[in-house]
Order: sequence, then structure tokens, then C-alpha cells
Amino acid sequence: MPERINKIATLGGAINAWSKIAFGIIVFIGYCFLTYYQIKGNSSGIVEVKLMVKDLKEYDHREIEIISNRSDKRYNRIESELNKLKSEIKEKDEAYKELIKELYHLKGTLKD
Repeated sequence: MPERINKIATLGGAINAWSKIAFGIIVFIGYCFLTYYQIKGNSSGIVEVKLMVKDLKEYDHREIEIISNRSDKRYNRIESELNKLKSEIKEKDEAYKELIKELYHLKGTLKD
């Protein structure tokens, strides 16, 4: 009977040791899978962030281009308005000069 108890104790000790080893291996494999999926998830998140940054850069570039075009159009419009005003002032200035000449001519003829 003591032999049988020793065999059972040895078998129980072996089962205990192997179950601890198996549990350790299962926990290690589970941790490895968990780490792998976290890395995989982070890498896909990083790819998404890179795409978002790229999209934002393109959006900013387009916005800057649109604002630049608007500024150019405003500048061109203001420049054309300024040129129109200059030509109108020049025409009116010539007309005023003619009127003043005519006025002085009439004054001169009235005094005589």
C-alpha cells in the first residue's frame, strides 16, 4: 500500500507540475496573441492616422490655393477698378480744364 501511495503521490506531483507548465504555456501563448493583436491594431491605427494627416495636408493645400486665387482675383479686380477710376478722373480733369478755359474766355469777352 505505501508503494501505491507513493506512485499516486508521484503521479499527482507529475500532474501538478505538468499542469503548471501547461497553464504557463497557455498563458504565454495567450499573452503573445494579445500582444500581436494590439500591435496589429496599433499599426492599422497608425496607417489611419497617416491617411488622415495626408488628407488634411491636401485639404490645407487646396484651401491655401483657393484663398490665394481669391486674393489674386481681388487684387486684379481692384487694379482694374483703379485703372477705370484713373481714366475717369483723367477724362473729367480734361473736361474741367476745357470748362475753365471756356469760362475764362467768356469772362474775357464779357469784360471787353
